[in-house]
Amino acid sequence: MKTRMDLIQIIRSKQNLLRDHIYYHDGKKQSPFYCNNQNDDISEGCQSCKAGTWWCFYVGHKCNTDCFYCPQGSTEFKNSLSDDPCKFQHLYIDDIKYMLELCQYDGSKHGINGISYSGGEPFLYIQKIVDMASYISLKYPHIYQWMYTNGKLATVERMQRVRDAGIREIRFHLQATNFDSVPLRHLEEATKIFDIVAVENPSTSQLYDFLVLSEKLKWLTDIGIYQLNCSELFHHDVNWLKNYFDEDQLYYYDSIVRKDLYSPTSSRILTYQIMEYAHQNNLNIIINDCNHESRDLQLITRQLNQKRTPQMY
Repeated sequence: MKTRMDLIQIIRSKQNLLRDHIYYHDGKKQSPFYCNNQNDDISEGCQSCKAGTWWCFYVGHKCNTDCFYCPQGSTEFKNSLSDDPCKFQHLYIDDIKYMLELCQYDGSKHGINGISYSGGEPFLYIQKIVDMASYISLKYPHIYQWMYTNGKLATVERMQRVRDAGIREIRFHLQATNFDSVPLRHLEEATKIFDIVAVENPSTSQLYDFLVLSEKLKWLTDIGIYQLNCSELFHHDVNWLKNYFDEDQLYYYDSIVRKDLYSPTSSRILTYQIMEYAHQNNLNIIINDCNHESRDLQLITRQLNQKRTPQMY
């Protein structure tokens, strides 16, 4: 098994090749992203995440796709779990509203400035999202709201409903459907509805094949996708990863705020190969390297904010 430092040396060399196009939001050196224009920045959702001022609502367990890397387990397992119409998975919606009311959400940097909706598949719980997003838009209009989807159920009518409720950004997980044509059509339709449309996916060989070998990154740019979030693939169980990768392809990340993590070295390297492709083809899109270090930084910052506002979470 490789060490983290083996991977860091490779990534630093790739960042050096792209040094004129690698930027860091608010100077946080563990949160790099690629873009052609130094005046561009990652979406407000990612900004609140990196600042540790976001809250993710898991609206329900059930999902209509089955990703082998899903941290919440298989679709069979998730669909066997019960969902309470009064809960977002583990939290009662009324309790969430009470927690929001207790805090001083005045738009300060230590309050919650971003809220996202995840799942399961959020569009299976569209009424929950519409109700909560409408409430937040009315009472806390400074909070930026976004949601995730695999795209299968993201029809124009449903997307317009959540947009009208206050969702400003939507992120598509395209590998969840093996890059099926229906979610791709919905993705293009989304660019005419939301302020920002992004693609968010673990960085895998399948994603690389779709974006680079099939040249779909050019198409994403052409239709107006603002941002590509490439997250580092990981699992807490190294034996699970060995079902898909040889041991010498894996490395151990000793997180200071999460449980022990194992990742294929190829995941983050593929992110930078996608960046290199974007650079070679002069594509105007932000590519966010959502890696272990940046995630740890987000959680540390969130914990510091929590100490400043003890009743916040």
